[in-house]
Amino acid sequence: MSEEHAPRVNATRARQGRRGLHIFWVLTISLMLGAVALAIIWAANSGQLAAVRGHTQAPAPAAAANFDEPPPAARQTSETPPSKAP
Repeated sequence: MSEEHAPRVNATRARQGRRGLHIFWVLTISLMLGAVALAIIWAANSGQLAAVRGHTQAPAPAAAANFDEPPPAARQTSETPPSKAP
C-alpha cells in the first residue's frame, strides 16, 4: 500500500476516541454500579435517616390542647359610625 491512499486527518481528530458499543457498555455498567453502591449505603444508614433528632419525648397532652381552642372573638369597634368628610 502506498501512502497516497491513506486518509489524512489532523492531529486533533486522530487523538479523539471512537464512538461505539463498548462506550455504551462502560457507561451502562458504571451507572449500574453507582446505583448499587448508593442503594447499599442508603440501606446501611436507613435506621439513622429515619431517627428523629432533637425530640426525646412526645409533647405533653396539655400543650396539644392549646391547638383545640376556638378562634378569638371579633374586636368591638365604636358604636357610632365614623363621620364622612364632605
